[in-house]
Amino acid sequence: MANRDAPSGFRPVRRVSGLPLGAVQKVYIPVADGTAVFVGDLVKYEDTGGAAGLRVQGENMEGVPAVIRAAITDFDVLGTDETCDVMGVVVGFKPDADNLMNKHRAASTARIAYIVPLSQDIVFEIQEDADTTPIVAADIGLNAKVLQTQAGSATTGMSGMELDSSTVATTNTFPVKIIGLSKRVGNAFNTAGSGSDQAVLEVIFNTQQTWFHPSAVAVGGLGT
Repeated sequence: MANRDAPSGFRPVRRVSGLPLGAVQKVYIPVADGTAVFVGDLVKYEDTGGAAGLRVQGENMEGVPAVIRAAITDFDVLGTDETCDVMGVVVGFKPDADNLMNKHRAASTARIAYIVPLSQDIVFEIQEDADTTPIVAADIGLNAKVLQTQAGSATTGMSGMELDSSTVATTNTFPVKIIGLSKRVGNAFNTAGSGSDQAVLEVIFNTQQTWFHPSAVAVGGLGT
């Protein structure tokens, strides 16, 4: 049975150290930002915290970090100014009292989000796109880029970010390292060929350089 094509961005599943995943951090997405944000999206700091008197969804946002969805190019090369602005992965939103079925943050609306801060200790699941060269067993331990061909789903609220299968290489400046195949039920390496049968992989980020640790350096990957 082929894998189901259901991109959902990054989903934290455990820590390499064995510690609990820990608490999430509250952030907010400002009304001025015109890009929708979904669960599983990577977000970056928007160079400000909430000003005195700012309220979002009934809560005081003074001093709370403002974020926007991170562009894929923010992760292509480690050590750029953009890379250290990346804060984490969205794992949920405060319910919208005016529309309880709203599962994502629509463009140009202010909304509170909850993120898992980015850390090289956290293992994430992410679906490959299986385009051109699907990921195989020999690719475990190699590095890859992230791809976004879909914005996300307003129906499910999930991100459209995927692992770019055709970029797998030893290059240690690529953002993620593939550490294994997710052992969720029914998941297996691609056997149907390019463009379908997308597998879900486990990855860690190849850098400790984030908004929380701006001076860290690339960890590296197999063959580097």
